[in-house]
Amino acid sequence: MEKFETDKEYLSFENSMKDDKNTIQGNVYVSTIGTGTSNTEYEFLTGNSMAFLPIGSNAYTLYEKHTQPGFAMTLSDQNYSTTAFHPYYKENWNRVNTYQYMNFDRYIGMEDITNYQKLRNYISDEWDFQHIIDLYEQRDTSKPFFMFNVTMQNHSPYNTGLLHDVHITSMKGDYPQTEEYLSVIRRSDMALEQLVNYSRMFLSQRLSSCMVTINHLLKMNSMKNSMAKHSTNLAMRKINADISLISSCGLTMIFQVAQSLISAQTISAPYLRKTQMLS
Repeated sequence: MEKFETDKEYLSFENSMKDDKNTIQGNVYVSTIGTGTSNTEYEFLTGNSMAFLPIGSNAYTLYEKHTQPGFAMTLSDQNYSTTAFHPYYKENWNRVNTYQYMNFDRYIGMEDITNYQKLRNYISDEWDFQHIIDLYEQRDTSKPFFMFNVTMQNHSPYNTGLLHDVHITSMKGDYPQTEEYLSVIRRSDMALEQLVNYSRMFLSQRLSSCMVTINHLLKMNSMKNSMAKHSTNLAMRKINADISLISSCGLTMIFQVAQSLISAQTISAPYLRKTQMLS
């Protein structure tokens, strides 16, 4: 699809963060397109690249069979509480076992939550982010807090007909699936604003950096370029970290991001391969 115009901006808050001195933004390469999100998780949490695994394979279901060093283990060894939260069924992509191998203290899935709100057929990002806030406020205050959250709201399909906030205005014809996709992205952007506004109240506290990727966010004109198809948005927001230690966020690989976040927190990372951000 070529560039188009819409009647509503669907990333207004994310775009506004470009002027925020506590945020750096760029693009990140992920190895998946449209499906297999757990492979992106694997690369981020371990610092390993899917390039060394067979094409079409899934790391969580085929190769996670024992202790897996990485981001969670690094923080756990330094007395962080570590929580994984994904508002879907725990067995999906074998997360129920994989997160345990990665040394997360706990994994919260759909089976563990009640009174949630849905948008279309999935738990909404607004509810998801509010649950993050609730868990943070209920945390063990004797330890630093780390949470890894994979949202569910914007998962396909996009032909439900249940949400059409955003409409394409610059092209003739009907584009219901594209408009539904853009509409759920807009709702995520609105929810993200609420979460970031909450985080601004804690700039003086020791809190981990906040990293947000919009996985599989298609770039206009990108489908003609094999590399661009794998590029998606990346934002890192400082809460009480030295973000100046991250020299660039212009372009990087997803498996490099955890090391950068660790560097921003000035934490030793013996379980993560040291890599350099691309410039």
